[in-house]
Order: sequence, then structure tokens, then C-alpha cells
Amino acid sequence: MDHHPELHVNKKDASYRAHRGLTYGTQRQRKESMENSQRASTIAPNNPVARAGLGRGQGGVGSLFN
Repeated sequence: MDHHPELHVNKKDASYRAHRGLTYGTQRQRKESMENSQRASTIAPNNPVARAGLGRGQGGVGSLFN
């Protein structure tokens, strides 16, 4: 049986990725911020930290990149 860790849904991973995305955002590393926020959002679509990171990364209210 093949093991696919990227397919394993782990809510802790979503939280980790979401916070990592925000951290990259505060360092103005947009690519890394968006990648982590998008991954977190894929794992847990309603994660508020991931949603905030995506909004900021896309230039929303309170954007870290403006």
C-alpha cells in the first residue's frame, strides 16, 4: 500500500501552516505566506487564521503587503 502523507488531513497541520503563513506575511515573504495559507485553507477551509492569511496575501483589509 502506498503512503501519501500529503493526503493525510491533520487539523494540527492546518493550524501550523496557517500560523506559519501569517509569520511569513509579517516578514513580507508573500510567496511563502500564500503557499502556507493556501495549504492550511485546503486542509481546514474554515480555519480563521488561514482565511485571514489569504485575505492579507490577496491585498485585503489589513494587508501586510501594502
